[in-house]
Order: sequence, then structure tokens, then C-alpha cells
Amino acid sequence: MSNELKAQTTSFTVLKKYGVPKSSAVFLINNVWAVKEEFRDLLQIYYILKWRKKHLCHTIMDGALTREGITYQVIFHRCTNSDISKLQNKEELLLSFRHLQDEYDTSPVVLIALDKSPKEGEV
Repeated sequence: MSNELKAQTTSFTVLKKYGVPKSSAVFLINNVWAVKEEFRDLLQIYYILKWRKKHLCHTIMDGALTREGITYQVIFHRCTNSDISKLQNKEELLLSFRHLQDEYDTSPVVLIALDKSPKEGEV
């Protein structure tokens, strides 16, 4: 089967099964921080963790991060690598791990964002 035919078959399969085309699903996981409940069935993995900058810096290699045997492509969400490098090692970042269902035939991603929630003692 040619790559083009395989891509068309995949697109049709996911549209029929989930009602969301591959392009929209990929946009969602790469750009939208909070995935609404109605779209969560598109994802086989979706969770958010807080990590200290020091831990994150020791974990990312070549634009990827491996957790529990799964390698995620790193996407900085509304921040840059430069913004993160300016943080203190103890400051926390938010990491949103996500992977579409297998039928979408995509790689897992992790969105990384600055933690803008008030710290202890801040108002």
C-alpha cells in the first residue's frame, strides 16, 4: 500500500471512529493546553505534572523527553527555552503529557508551560 493511500485510509478510519480528522486532533494536542472532556476519548494518554526546572533540564535530550518508557516530543507552550533557562532550579513547570489513540498514527508529545499559579506566601 502506498504512503498516500495509507494516509487516506488512516484519515477516513479516525474520522469515522472518533468524528475528528487527524489534522484537527494533531492541532489540539500540539496547541491546546486544557483538552475538553468531549475530546478526551481521542487520547490514550493525557495527564499533567509539575516538575522542578532542575529535573526537567536533566531529562530533555535532543528535543525529546522519555517517561515510563515512552518518548515524547517536547513542545514549549506559550514560553520558550530561553524563558525556562531564566528560572531558578527550584521553580516549577507544568508538563502536559498526551498521545492520540493508535489509529491516528502520531507520536506522543509533552507541552511544557511556566507555572503561573501563586506560590506559597504570594497573594
